[in-house]
Amino acid sequence: MTNGNLKTITGNVTIENNICNNAVLEFSGDLTIDLSVLSQEFITGTGTIFITNIQNRGTVNLYNGSFEFNVVNSSLYERNNSFTVSNYLLKVALLNFDFNFIKVGCDNALIDGEIGMSEILTDNISDDIDFEVTNVNISKSLGIDFVGKLELEDIKLRKTIEVDKFLFDYNAIDNEFEIEADIEIIWLDFGFGGKLGNGKLEYLAVSSGFNPILTGTSCFAFTEGGIEIGNLKC
Repeated sequence: MTNGNLKTITGNVTIENNICNNAVLEFSGDLTIDLSVLSQEFITGTGTIFITNIQNRGTVNLYNGSFEFNVVNSSLYERNNSFTVSNYLLKVALLNFDFNFIKVGCDNALIDGEIGMSEILTDNISDDIDFEVTNVNISKSLGIDFVGKLELEDIKLRKTIEVDKFLFDYNAIDNEFEIEADIEIIWLDFGFGGKLGNGKLEYLAVSSGFNPILTGTSCFAFTEGGIEIGNLKC
């Protein structure tokens, strides 16, 4: 149905990449397309946004409720903060993924957003633990992959074990994984790191050392796996 610059499409509506002509993103309700602004389209509607035939998952629901998008080429951007947080349906690591941008590909949708730490952490520890997912790729042929990061700082696991730093970068979309850690156990301090790219080991690093241990009343301290002399009170 057309009314001036407004076009309404009814029934199950699909959005496809204009190069591949493959239906990817689907809507359960009616869509209204606003063509009143030159070279730009606005889409409004109410219903469920979903993708079907995802490998090992079947149908993946993204959102259910009212929404507004700006349409730029093959991408949809949230407009006027129209999304309601409680209406997000997509979950990553069992947590709600709040998104504001969807790029439609030939058989996939690349979604930009975030997971809020407030869902799983209290205020007093959220400064020490950072967990985020920034991109989710939902592909009909490859399934679901995402880009994320887990970072810990100054976390005591037991009285004698302290994690000074732990960083894990996970990028399944580009097949890259990186880990870095500094752990302190009593007087021993050790660290390690490594990175995998496209299934190949790009680097691996291991370091160890002692926190300074004074030897009685002498002027020696053992550190970095050796002996260090200086700046000691004897």
